[in-house]
Amino acid sequence: MTEQETVEALILAVGGRPDDVRAAVDRLGAGPVAEAVVAELRFRAAPPADLPEVNVQLDLVHGDRTLGFVVTLSGKGATADAGQDPDAPMWVSYELADLVRAVYGPSGGRAGHTRRVELRLGRDESGPPNPKAYLVKLEPVSRAVHALFGAVDPAEPDLGDLAVRYATDKWGGLHWFTPHYQRHFSELRDEPVRLLEIGIGGYEQPHLGGGSLRTWKRYFRRGLIYGLDIFDKSAHDEPRITTLRGDQSDPAYLREMAERYGPFDIIVDDGSHISGHVLVSLRTLLPYVRPGGYYVVEDLMFSYFQGFGGSPTDLNSPDTSVGFLKTLADGLHYEDRPGLDPAQARYFDRHIGAVHFYRGVAVIEKSANAEGSLPPWIPRSGMPPRPAQ
Repeated sequence: MTEQETVEALILAVGGRPDDVRAAVDRLGAGPVAEAVVAELRFRAAPPADLPEVNVQLDLVHGDRTLGFVVTLSGKGATADAGQDPDAPMWVSYELADLVRAVYGPSGGRAGHTRRVELRLGRDESGPPNPKAYLVKLEPVSRAVHALFGAVDPAEPDLGDLAVRYATDKWGGLHWFTPHYQRHFSELRDEPVRLLEIGIGGYEQPHLGGGSLRTWKRYFRRGLIYGLDIFDKSAHDEPRITTLRGDQSDPAYLREMAERYGPFDIIVDDGSHISGHVLVSLRTLLPYVRPGGYYVVEDLMFSYFQGFGGSPTDLNSPDTSVGFLKTLADGLHYEDRPGLDPAQARYFDRHIGAVHFYRGVAVIEKSANAEGSLPPWIPRSGMPPRPAQ
């Protein structure tokens, strides 16, 4: 079983009873499970930028087995290696199954009650007590452990803060999208979502880009994140992030990809921004968005650039991104349009419940649009004159 499959199995297991988690650990193996959880903690931890290196001994207990990891936290981030550091100033112990539930489970069900903490700083020091010197040594240890515990029991981070942390331009630079996303996606952030983003960034450079994928991974703490790019971006593969290589303008590839990895709760198109590509992706992939999910088209300003298949003058052309999206407003009211046979309605008309436009981005809600038209006794050719007063 791959690391990605192990993580997905754990995310699904924590939706059940505590015994289900322990059974999943037994089935998957305590070693692979511990490695996956520690990798997630490393990713989530956000040590202060001025923190010197501090080692924390992390012991994970499952039955009669203890798996030890030396977690090193510093201003550069967090690393972890299997083993023991007898000189670590802080030792932390968790029941492995409870830590799995705390890390991958719904926020209301986090369990940290099996955590044991032992401060070993200064335990073997000889000589008279020196409280001031002791507190100086304790300060970085406390900050390091705070960063580690914050990765286990995090306050829900703001999406804009995460965008800045992982260097994506969805906030604080070229665009200001994250408040809109937080408004629409917050109800899903505690769910085991599947999110696909088209466009990973960095163009042909394999190690560049990936900031958005990591932003989504941190925001959706139980989510599986997929990134599609025309270039090889496999350098960004990690637990809960899978990169795919393909062309967003190729319907056959998109269908094959979505059949394998979907359906998705959220699709974000931040790809080529070429109107023809945007429309192919939307037409092909919307059926692979779950009811209640979202399809997002970013950077709509390119719809007005001729070099991207747009037009600065023909603002209603259905061949441009914005022009086509405007037709969705008519589709919302297809049952009320005289002369239109509802049986001939487009897939978009019948399966889109709302379209939200913001500067540079549109958020489409996938849901059944079948509330029915106005009753037939309401006149379609104008309201009758009001009686004289």
